[in-house]
Amino acid sequence: QKPGYNFNGWYFVNTDGRLGARINSGDTLRLYEEHTLKAQWIPRDDTKYTVDYYVNSGNKDANGNYIYRPATAFNQTGVGTTEATATVPDGDKLAELTTGGKTYWYNPESSHVATVDDVQTVVNNNILSGAITGSPNLSLKLYYDRYFDVNVKPEGDGEGTVQEALKQKEGSTPTVSWKAKEGSHVARV
Repeated sequence: QKPGYNFNGWYFVNTDGRLGARINSGDTLRLYEEHTLKAQWIPRDDTKYTVDYYVNSGNKDANGNYIYRPATAFNQTGVGTTEATATVPDGDKLAELTTGGKTYWYNPESSHVATVDDVQTVVNNNILSGAITGSPNLSLKLYYDRYFDVNVKPEGDGEGTVQEALKQKEGSTPTVSWKAKEGSHVARV
């Protein structure tokens, strides 16, 4: 048994390396002759793959990369032909998702730094396409980062209006604004 494939029988291998005649049930092989046999496997058209979602935990590993945790409630399962290429459907790239009371945004640039042979390389976390495999199954991956609210509280006796910066994407530079009421002034920021 080979996950993702159907067995299609045993075949003789010709001297040129190509498959020859199929060996059928009940065929007799001469033991005093040398034979090379090869199994033929046909890719199945019902092999499962997944689209898995990950959200930023807010924590970093020892290398300074954000740690993402699975958001399994959003995972999708697809079916395709083994060895064919599967791609995340646009409809599965949710602009944002909410889990655990927090809202996250899809970050197509989500990445981490990997070190191979003492060379650091920036690698995108998202895996948007790949070859469908029987075992292990292909896992396409989408990564989401946190939103932040920048709340501003006026202190002191002065009055005025404050415009907070809500739903800011992690890594962005939010802008908050305030306007002192006539007769008041801003003493410090």
